[in-house]
Amino acid sequence: ARQEEEAICFEGLCLDLQSKVCRVNGQEVPLTKKEFEILTLLLSHPRVIFSREQILARVWNNEVIVLDRTIDVNITRLRKKIEKDSKNPRYLQTVRGKGYMLLPE
Repeated sequence: ARQEEEAICFEGLCLDLQSKVCRVNGQEVPLTKKEFEILTLLLSHPRVIFSREQILARVWNNEVIVLDRTIDVNITRLRKKIEKDSKNPRYLQTVRGKGYMLLPE
């Protein structure tokens, strides 16, 4: 993943950090603030597995009590928005028993 100050891109998935816009193959995809933050975290660290607890700590900053399911729900929503086939994701991978990461090993 190449990272510049204003954008993070990987194989057709681009996040514009200034305007908070996500594009998949040039198409703008509307994301919520939290979805954008989760994706920014994962895209900034490709192939790094983040546990639900780590995602909660980084994205929610322990500001509210959030259940693990909240992460799952956000990841599911993100997949529906950025993946062609959310059952067979290209970008957002679930690592059983560990958490989530961008891209398989």
